[in-house]
Amino acid sequence: MNASFNRITVDGDTSTNDACTLTATQQAAMPEITETESSAYQAFAGLVKGVMTELAQMIIRDGEGATKFVTVQVEGGQNSDECLKVAHAVALSPLVKTALFASDPNWGRILAAVGRAGWSIWILTLCRFIWERFCWWKTVGVLILTLKKPVKR
Repeated sequence: MNASFNRITVDGDTSTNDACTLTATQQAAMPEITETESSAYQAFAGLVKGVMTELAQMIIRDGEGATKFVTVQVEGGQNSDECLKVAHAVALSPLVKTALFASDPNWGRILAAVGRAGWSIWILTLCRFIWERFCWWKTVGVLILTLKKPVKR
C-alpha cells in the first residue's frame, strides 16, 4: 500500500469512500507461502504490488476534473522518507498543479515546492520533465527530481 494507494493524490484530501482489502481464502490448490524470502512469496508480492499500483493509478485517472496524470519521482535522497517528503511537497503544490494543468512545467514553481519540503541543504542536480505522450494536450508525464547533498569543503 505504501508504494501504491498511499502515494497518490488528486487534491490532497483523504477520501472517506475508498478502501482496499486483500483477502486470502485458502481455496487455491497450491502450497501455503510461509517464508518471505521464498521465490513464491517474492513473485506473489510483485504481482500484488503491480495490481495495487494499477488500481491506484486508475483512481487518479478517474479523478473528478482530472486532465493530467503525472508521476513525481525523486531520486538521490539519503532514504525514501527524504525523497517522499520532496515528492509530496511538489505533488501537493497548487502552483505546480496549475503549471502542469497549463502543460507548462514551470521550473520556478517546482523548485519553490522542493524548497518548502525543508531540504534547503540539498542541491537539485537534475530536474527533468518527460511528457510520455507527445501530443498537444500532454496528458501523461513523469517529473524526475535528482537530489544531492552538497560536499563540505
